[in-house]
Amino acid sequence: MLRLNSQSGVATRRSLSRVAHFETELPGDLVERLWQNPKSLLAAGEPLRSSSLRHTVRLEWASQQYVLKHYRPSWWHFVRQLPTPSRAWATCTATEKLADAGIATPPPVACIENRWGVLRRDSFLMYRYIEGRTLRSYFSHEAKESRTIADSLWLQLREL
Repeated sequence: MLRLNSQSGVATRRSLSRVAHFETELPGDLVERLWQNPKSLLAAGEPLRSSSLRHTVRLEWASQQYVLKHYRPSWWHFVRQLPTPSRAWATCTATEKLADAGIATPPPVACIENRWGVLRRDSFLMYRYIEGRTLRSYFSHEAKESRTIADSLWLQLREL
């Protein structure tokens, strides 16, 4: 697991335009591709979700499946985010907190921030793909279920 507060098992690379944190167990060629051109991996992956602010794909590398998220800030987010941690870094930190609280969460294996010196721009977060139901789909399904129950109750009350 990519532990931000620990140096064991995490390699960091820095340049003026990019900072990246990688699990040391990641294949070297994948680390190099993430460092050199993470956007190229987006094109190679299967799209899972896309919005104006985030693009998420699933990709396979060395028989292992991963999810790569690209956080693209809007103009307002870009200006606000320049001096603060990137969305990928904030998500990475939140994932750590969920794991520490005992909530099963796929741990990040890479976090890449594109920068201008210390100012942040877009960012990438990668974690291993785990088959299952997403939290978003769970809550969406629960909302539909609760609506169906509410509709049933309303019909019963109308019949009285």
